[in-house]
Amino acid sequence: LIARLKTPDINVINGVLRVLHSIFKRYQNQSKNPAVLKELKYVLDLFAEPLLRLYQQVAGMLTQTQEIEPQRVLLTALNT
Repeated sequence: LIARLKTPDINVINGVLRVLHSIFKRYQNQSKNPAVLKELKYVLDLFAEPLLRLYQQVAGMLTQTQEIEPQRVLLTALNT
C-alpha cells in the first residue's frame, strides 16, 4: 500500500486511502488495552510519514491547477 501512495495517479491514491481508512476504522471502537495500542502504534508508525508526504504532494497539486474537476478529485483525496 505504501508503494502505491507514490503513484501520480490520483484515482489509485484515492483507492489506497479508502483501504487505509478501513484499516484504521478498525481501531475506532477498540478498547484501549496494551495489545491494541501496541498494534495501533505499529500501524501508525508505518503509515505516518508516507501519508504526510502524500498530503503535502496533493496540497501542492491543488495550488497548481485552476480547473474545477481536478481540484474536486484532489480534495476527495484529502478528505478520504
